[in-house]
Amino acid sequence: MRALPRPAPESRHAAMTRVKMAMVVLLSTVTGCEVGPLPYDLHYAIGVNQLGRARVELARKMQDKVEERDYLLDRLELAIVLLADGYPHVAEPIFARIYDILRTQGINQDKTVASVVLNEDVKFWKGEPFEQALAMHYIGLNHATTGGWDNLRAATLGAMFHLRDFGTDEGGKRLDNVDLVRNAADRGDDYLSDGYVPVRSNFTLAYLLNGIANQQMGRPLEAQERFQQVLQLDSNLAPLIETLRRDHYNAVFVVDFGIGPRKLGTGPDQAIARFIARTQSDDQPIIGSVDAEEAEYAPVCDVNALANDHMWNNLEDVRLAKSTVGRALLVGGLVAADYGIAEDDATVAVAGGVAVAAGAVAAAGAHADTRFCRVMPQRVYVVPVRIHDLESRIVLQLRDEPQSRLVLANVTPPAPGETALLRLVRLVTGFANAPSWAQSGVVYYSNDAAQSPGSGGNLPFILGGRCVRTPSYQTLQAYHHAGRLRDITLSQLESLYRNERITWRPTAGGIINYHVLEGGRSLIAPLPGTVGYARLFGQLHAPYEPKSAPVRSMQQRIAPAPCSPSAAPATKHTKPDRMTIDHSNAG
Repeated sequence: MRALPRPAPESRHAAMTRVKMAMVVLLSTVTGCEVGPLPYDLHYAIGVNQLGRARVELARKMQDKVEERDYLLDRLELAIVLLADGYPHVAEPIFARIYDILRTQGINQDKTVASVVLNEDVKFWKGEPFEQALAMHYIGLNHATTGGWDNLRAATLGAMFHLRDFGTDEGGKRLDNVDLVRNAADRGDDYLSDGYVPVRSNFTLAYLLNGIANQQMGRPLEAQERFQQVLQLDSNLAPLIETLRRDHYNAVFVVDFGIGPRKLGTGPDQAIARFIARTQSDDQPIIGSVDAEEAEYAPVCDVNALANDHMWNNLEDVRLAKSTVGRALLVGGLVAADYGIAEDDATVAVAGGVAVAAGAVAAAGAHADTRFCRVMPQRVYVVPVRIHDLESRIVLQLRDEPQSRLVLANVTPPAPGETALLRLVRLVTGFANAPSWAQSGVVYYSNDAAQSPGSGGNLPFILGGRCVRTPSYQTLQAYHHAGRLRDITLSQLESLYRNERITWRPTAGGIINYHVLEGGRSLIAPLPGTVGYARLFGQLHAPYEPKSAPVRSMQQRIAPAPCSPSAAPATKHTKPDRMTIDHSNAG
């Protein structure tokens, strides 16, 4: 049988073009699977502190079955937002469940945290080590917000697990995950198991809060030891430590700012995890003031830095990338293709392209797990202050960012001899100017945490007034005292709220709805000293529009006196002007 004629040999340029085009087309089809951006509305809500909306949306998508892959992730995001919005009692059972799960992660013999994330999409998420440490931090804060300093001490101890340090390269640069993959490929299977040095945690935030907790619990020697460790880790915190050592504060504000980094899969098969910043890091101090007393403090924690240090990342992505046969084929194929093109041998070049194709297809399902906790901040500050009385105005602001300004009013200081007050505060990130509610320092509505004087304060909001206290005998007595609603009983008042489907208790599962001032159906007030309290009560809202005939009729019958002309305009519930959140990298 006569042999078929061989095709004319290709030129080097043609071979190179054909192979590279094939590689581009194939790789684009099998490796372009980057997880899409965070839904715009949630990212926006977190940035501008519309946390009521955020927590309702997070609760709506939360998975119920413990075997679901995002069971822990859903709960961590919701609990952090609940705490920041001023609802620690609602967040407490959720954080308790998170703590129970994280305790089962295990600690290796060298005290480093165990790897717990397996990079297949069906695996249970427990987070990178830095996410676990921050989760323990928030668990402790939630307890301390309600006076549980002992639990803050325990939680921060749990965040101080040892880390795996693989060191630096020959030039002194810290190794990243790509370096670890290369080293593991070169040095064999033992590298990831034995190539590191177990080192003590450098999570400065945990040491600092552990010291404060010890101080509040009457453990001065342990507190001083922790404060000294903080100075060894970061000398920029010397002014903060000096303030704490004087023990002249009666309130501590833990301040979150910015939006934490987003996790991506990188490399030709996206098998290597990487975090990219969404809010850029800097050393800008925060200014904390109460009345005429003012102080500046450096940031305590940079989440971008933690996320990009290999010590704070688990090794599952590295193991996966190193062990994937597809990646080995991919690397070999690229070498063969380059060699064939260099030697003008189109046959070898095409063979190399085929190996690239096989490797890419084999590796397509081996990408890194790019799930991450989307509500983490970019940085954390700790601000100790002394509150003098209920009239004190607490102001928090980054020195060079006036749009971050937050004024907290109506914060009751602890009585003499009691432990300090602690609050988690999240500064706004996405406004061109500080929103009116953040800087007003005024409480426009009577609520269960404080009674504000003023027009309409002794008439329910649903009837045209400015009172959003829950219905009770005391609340009704206050109305009667002011000459209002004298012809209705407590049972009738409660019926008015029920007609509007408004509740004053958490719903099933411990979740609360939007507040009635934001167009929702809840009267539960957040704690004073939080952004939730400032956002709800520090601005005037649009009048309530009744849904039921009884409330509509009564509202028309007892229309309140007009509001003071000096009051701020009512806020309609639309999105405020945006500023600088980078939605192209929202994750």
